[in-house]
Amino acid sequence: MSKVGELAGSRIAIDRDLKVARLFQPDLNKWGITRQSLIDTPPSSYLSTRA
Repeated sequence: MSKVGELAGSRIAIDRDLKVARLFQPDLNKWGITRQSLIDTPPSSYLSTRA
């Protein structure tokens, strides 16, 4: 088992392919998103940031 797998608290099972996006700074800049606005949102923003 990998080190990450040993540290996992849970697992999820998916029933369809996932869409994956690169979240590195150059890509975020293209989309007009700052790293801070992506990961440092307050709880009051959770409803508007969910998928």
